[in-house]
Amino acid sequence: IVRDDGTFGGGALSYVETVGNGWFLRGRLAAAVGSVDYRSDEDDRIDNVTQSIGQLEVHAGRDFRLGGGATVTTFAGLGSRALIDDSGGEETDTGLIGYDREVSYAYVPVGIAARIPAGRAAFTLSAQYNWVVGGEVDSNFSDVDPALPDVDLELDGGHGFEASAMAELPVGRRAVRVCAMKRYRPSPAS
Repeated sequence: IVRDDGTFGGGALSYVETVGNGWFLRGRLAAAVGSVDYRSDEDDRIDNVTQSIGQLEVHAGRDFRLGGGATVTTFAGLGSRALIDDSGGEETDTGLIGYDREVSYAYVPVGIAARIPAGRAAFTLSAQYNWVVGGEVDSNFSDVDPALPDVDLELDGGHGFEASAMAELPVGRRAVRVCAMKRYRPSPAS
């Protein structure tokens, strides 16, 4: 079994259209680049593998206003995500060779967020379940040995989860937002 941990930096653009009585439509586009360290149960490891992620989501949802200016938001929608892993040519401590791969899939996001004001600042906690409805994994095994075939596999389903915490800090008449996110990649359906 393989585990990978890493740190990513990126950005996101979003647009929200309110449609009345707390209801909204939202689009979100995000991209991130980072590096991960792979570890396996057999003590194989590869450090600092470059990965990039692109994501597009469209949500419909509703804001519920609570006392003290706090807001709880529920939403559901459609999304797609692509991951590019540049392990090709990398070698583990025990001599195994990595390979490049691309993972892309479509999913249905369902989530909840709570925004809590604190003076002029605000904090937002959110969680999202992603039901994977399909996708594919393209593995370039020819990176390991040119005689090996590249393999394309279909993802028939699965699930993933993400959680985030964001601080919105005032800077003059504007605000700076800082976010930390933990994402669990989708697990294919068996």
